[in-house]
Order: sequence, then C-alpha cells, then structure tokens
Amino acid sequence: MRLFPLLGTVLLSRVFRHTCSWLWLYALLCVALDKSVCQAPVM
Repeated sequence: MRLFPLLGTVLLSRVFRHTCSWLWLYALLCVALDKSVCQAPVM
C-alpha cells in the first residue's frame, strides 16, 4: 500500500505551507506594529 506515505507527504506539505503562511503574517504584523509584537513572548 503506497497510499499512506503519499497521504503523509501531502499532509506534511500542507502543514508546512500553513505554518509558513502564519509566520509570514506574523512577520508582516511585526513590521506594521513597529516590532512591539515581536518583543512579546511567543506562546
């Protein structure tokens, strides 16, 4: 069965893209708010 490794790869790439997009939004927010958000501790 080669379905499971394929499914795992697709899921991993989707999670990776999701995380990257959130980090990109966070970076934009930091720039917009003059880095005041960046100094707050990340959860």
